[in-house]
Amino acid sequence: DTLPNDIDSYSLVIDAIFGIGINSELSNNLIKIIDVINNSNSCVLSVDTPSGLNPFTSQVYGAAIKANYTITFLADKPGFYTGNGVDLVGEIILEPLIKVDQIKKITNEIYENDLSYINYNKLIRKNINTNKGTYGTTLIIGGYCGMHGALYLAGRSAMLMGSGKVILASLDNNFNTDLLMPELIVANTNEVIKNLDRYSAVVIGPGFGTNNKSIKLLTTLIEQNPKPKLIFDADALNIIATDKYIKKLFKQITNKIITPHPLEASRLLDITVDEVNQNRFNSVNLLSSEYNAVCLLKGAGSLIYDRNNLYVNLTGNVALANSGQGDSLCGIIAAFLSQGLDLSEALRLAVYIQGKSIDSLVKNMGYNGILATEVSLMARKILNKILY
Repeated sequence: DTLPNDIDSYSLVIDAIFGIGINSELSNNLIKIIDVINNSNSCVLSVDTPSGLNPFTSQVYGAAIKANYTITFLADKPGFYTGNGVDLVGEIILEPLIKVDQIKKITNEIYENDLSYINYNKLIRKNINTNKGTYGTTLIIGGYCGMHGALYLAGRSAMLMGSGKVILASLDNNFNTDLLMPELIVANTNEVIKNLDRYSAVVIGPGFGTNNKSIKLLTTLIEQNPKPKLIFDADALNIIATDKYIKKLFKQITNKIITPHPLEASRLLDITVDEVNQNRFNSVNLLSSEYNAVCLLKGAGSLIYDRNNLYVNLTGNVALANSGQGDSLCGIIAAFLSQGLDLSEALRLAVYIQGKSIDSLVKNMGYNGILATEVSLMARKILNKILY
């Protein structure tokens, strides 16, 4: 019930207050004890799981130990790699207790998102007798007034990651050519919406807005049930969450990816952000099944559910937490779709590479102020290293 007054004099504190069966809120006294341990200078080793953390969902029951090391037994725990768990577990030590072959799974149902099951060889430019059409045409729709940057960032990423041609269609009639990357083509939304089937992949959402013009355009697009591979992001998801007519039609489209962060996910599921994060694995499953989509739930330990398997992405770090990174990610996904990867492969490879890119950049630059444009340039370098 109490701790020694001189806890800082101990080199090591072993936390074994709770095991993996924790499932209820902690008492005030236990919360006080956890606060004392967390504020001490001692090294903390948690056994099974940091006390207060649900190792399967990453939910915290009022408070949790912030460990330097967590030794866990039999099998790894998915809650360590997403949401609250990422900041609490420290270095993870897995003690299987029985001899097992090394596998790529975190648990029997959840995989680590790595390159093992992605057929990225489709992206290799093997044949000389090709042209820009060979590598797909990407259409990106968004960029309402004041949000042109989102459209530019998505377009640049798509071009840098190998799309043969990238077209930007802005909801703002004053949208201009990107002078930093004049290779990007600018088109009118009224024109591109007439024949969406000419495009290899279509992104809807970067800087899209939620005004009447945005709603009308999104409605027109979804009513067509277009054939290209589709990515819905940002404000496009916010409109879908609140418009019953659009939502009903949207669910009937099968060839699509959705990429919500927790707030957008809460709107789509009509629950609170806390409820989304209390069990991110359940949330991404619900999003995928309810909206009939391959789904990325962004955040620490981003989750990908492709309607068959659930993946936890372990690349990336806190430096991604600034404006424009999500827009750039959409462009990367779209470029891979345009070049022939399927929905799951494109999404998983894009998330993996964006994370690897920021991991590489922080080694020389630190965590503050790394821009989405810099991440895209590094992503090109990492992609080409993987391919060639």
